[in-house]
Amino acid sequence: MADNIEMAFGQGETLVTPLQEAVAYATFATGGTRHAPEMVNAIISPSGKVLKTFKPRVTGHVSLPVSTYSQILQGLEGAVYDPLGTAYDTFLGYKGMPIAGKTGTATESSNSHVQPTAWFVAFGPTPPSTPRYVVAVVIDQAGYGAAAAAPVARTVFTYLSAHPVGTPDLRPPANSP
Repeated sequence: MADNIEMAFGQGETLVTPLQEAVAYATFATGGTRHAPEMVNAIISPSGKVLKTFKPRVTGHVSLPVSTYSQILQGLEGAVYDPLGTAYDTFLGYKGMPIAGKTGTATESSNSHVQPTAWFVAFGPTPPSTPRYVVAVVIDQAGYGAAAAAPVARTVFTYLSAHPVGTPDLRPPANSP
């Protein structure tokens, strides 16, 4: 019984990687369309010739009623923007794109001298805009997610707000053969 309670809030035997968290948040952010994670979008020769491109690949869909989606989104936005949200203090004064996220603190040891692992996962911009970014920050033995991981995510989203990642130009350079 105690294991079930711990698993309900992500402790105990719950095992998830940062990439799995990022895919889950991206799936939610897109309204239920799950894409395969990508590390590259093209292979380009040293001379600039595009050898191969990789298109986004849909791997599934998750059905989520609009009423449920909006309640979850409200909670994820509240974690960042509501004065009672766990990441509110971290994002106070933040001027970047609107985001939605969740702090997490993973206790990995019964030894009280070992700090928990800090998590923060977020996406932005939030709907009605089309989400473009998912950021998953995990810092081993750093303490609480709001205190350690969320500030890193804030820095990343601040940078992305000022320097958006565009679609790469895959045309060969003008002086290439």
